[in-house]
Amino acid sequence: MKSRVFAIIALPVLLAGCGGAGQSGNSATSLSAAEQLASQGAPSYLPSTSPASATLDGSAKEPALTMQGLAVRVRLEGSDRLTMKVSGPFTTVTDDPSVEAADCTWTVEISDVHGTIPLSTAQFNVQDARGTYHTLSAGTGDMPTRITDGHTATFKLHGTVPSGDGMLRWAPDGTHVVALWDYIGEFD
Repeated sequence: MKSRVFAIIALPVLLAGCGGAGQSGNSATSLSAAEQLASQGAPSYLPSTSPASATLDGSAKEPALTMQGLAVRVRLEGSDRLTMKVSGPFTTVTDDPSVEAADCTWTVEISDVHGTIPLSTAQFNVQDARGTYHTLSAGTGDMPTRITDGHTATFKLHGTVPSGDGMLRWAPDGTHVVALWDYIGEFD
């Protein structure tokens, strides 16, 4: 009796699983790759409470990790704060697949400044996927030595970094990172 009940329940389930194989109307294969991705939810390990374009808050106590091109509101000691956006890295694309490192440029934009905040290239560095730190230098345009209430600044930073994943990091006191921008450097 048990095997007959199992067969009665299992047979429709198995047939239902095979029923859509030859149909095209609603199957996943009739959707473009972009439509398939758009219809899927985000993986459970990704935060779901804020959109990818949201401005994050960062501090020495709780650094913000975001991706290139997005802004971070940074709270410093006292009431000093600012918003910083980092874009890049930008580099010359080469046809040589053997290129393992390149001179990269990041654009840093600062706005919504409250207080007087010192700036220097020593506050910025890049950590590559191997955990190696790379120093940066000021690029075209002048990097201010400080920024004050109500002012904005845009400047460029340069550094030679290996191909692959990395993070541009800002530690205003030279030690405690408050914001990190993740990137992937593809040079070919």
